[in-house]
Amino acid sequence: MKNRNLFYNISILILSVAIIVVVLFKFVLNHNVEKAFDIKNYDQIHLVDFSGKQVNFSDILCKHKSLYFLIFGLNACYSCVSKGLMDLKDLKDSGNFCIAIAVHDNINELKGWARHEDFSPFYMLSKKYFYKSIKCQLLPVIVRIDNKIINNYRFITP
Repeated sequence: MKNRNLFYNISILILSVAIIVVVLFKFVLNHNVEKAFDIKNYDQIHLVDFSGKQVNFSDILCKHKSLYFLIFGLNACYSCVSKGLMDLKDLKDSGNFCIAIAVHDNINELKGWARHEDFSPFYMLSKKYFYKSIKCQLLPVIVRIDNKIINNYRFITP
């Protein structure tokens, strides 16, 4: 009888310790969680406007303390890109500074594509700078940056 009670007490103690360890590691301790969207080296990102002029992304950020931008690929889901552009247009109409950035390598193709859209300004980001400086799990994505700090982002899905 005493051996059986001792066995039950030790079992309950081991299970209690296991539960505490799991709760600590799962919910309490802050472990490194990778961000789904991140930008490094703002100064190395060069955008191209429709006139062919190169613009530094950090210069745009310096002019505006808060910036909303949609980053997308021309071959991405068109309804998703369209939904993102509508969201940007609504944000712009409410007084925020917004830009659209296409990840592409040919400015003439972007001009032809953007001719049918009801939003401006559009910028082009070459794939080289995109892969070099931006970590993004999915395109298109709307991002809000305040003082060079990413405050929020939302992936647009169908």
